[in-house]
This record gives sequence, structure tokens and C-alpha cells, in this order.
Amino acid sequence: MRGDVYLRKFVVVLLSSIVILIVVLAVVRREPKVKEPVAPLVAGLRSQVTSEDLRQNIDETDAALENMIGEGTDYFTVEPYATASWDEFIDDPLFSEDRLDRLDGHVDVYGYHEDIGRFRQLIAIAKRERDVTALVYAYRIISDLNDWLFNPDDKKRKYWEATESLQWHASQTTITKIKNYIDDHG
Repeated sequence: MRGDVYLRKFVVVLLSSIVILIVVLAVVRREPKVKEPVAPLVAGLRSQVTSEDLRQNIDETDAALENMIGEGTDYFTVEPYATASWDEFIDDPLFSEDRLDRLDGHVDVYGYHEDIGRFRQLIAIAKRERDVTALVYAYRIISDLNDWLFNPDDKKRKYWEATESLQWHASQTTITKIKNYIDDHG
């Protein structure tokens, strides 16, 4: 009788531990981190970025989008804030054509120019249609480039899998969604 109670408690503790382990593994899987064998690749890519002006432009653009939608898109979707937020974004000189031209610098990294091209298309869609999804996709592209290519020592390090430049271990799912979105709205 006493043995049955201890056995039941043991089984409950064991099953609880397994559930906790599964949850932890699922959370870790959702936010991939750079693994050690990939660190030299990041360093190699980083060495291709020699323009401090370009690095600063990418960082400022990422910071502006992080400030706008990093905590969520409510200011762009809920009135009375939406109209003012869209007007401010559309008029922001940081997202002017001249400023966006400067993001397409001399970087010899596979996929970089395609990533910036998609970023620019998404900004244009967001401005034209006041489209939050386009703005979110644009943010994910510039965030991946800034955090992993231009400033890999930054501690933010969220990887959205939104760039061709950095597809060493990720699927093309997000990139395909972005391409399809641009095709549907471009």
C-alpha cells in the first residue's frame, strides 16, 4: 500500500519533469541562436561590411522601426493613434527614397542586395497602402541584417529568418512568405 503511494508520486514527478523539458525545448527551438560552428561565418560576413556610414544607416533604420513597432502594431491599427502614426512614418525622412538608396551600399555578401530590395519594396507598400504587415516584414529584414551582419556583437539578437544573406540554418519559409506578400501587393 505504502509502495503504491510512492510509485504514484514518482510517476507524477517524472511526467511533470518530461512536460517541463518538452516546453523548454520548444521555447529554445523557436529562437535559434548562432551555434559555435557558425560564429566564424558571421565573422566572415561581418568582415565584408566595411562602410561605417552604411552600418550607421542600417542601425538607425532598425532603431526607428524597433521604436515604431517593436512592442507591437497597435499605434498603426487602433484609432485615434493610427492616422497620426502613419502620417509620421510616411513623412519620416529616414524612410525617404534618398535615404533608402543609401542602404544599398557596397556589400559583397550573397543575398544582401535582394534583402535590401525587398525591404525597400515593403516600405513602399506600407507607405502606399498603410499596410502594417508590410511594415512588420520590413522591420524583420532590417533587424536580421542589423543584428547579425552589421552589429553581431549587439545583445538583442532576435533572428526572424527574413533574409537570404543569413540562411545558413534556417528554412526559406519566412522569405517565401515575404516574396509572396510583395507579389500580391507590389
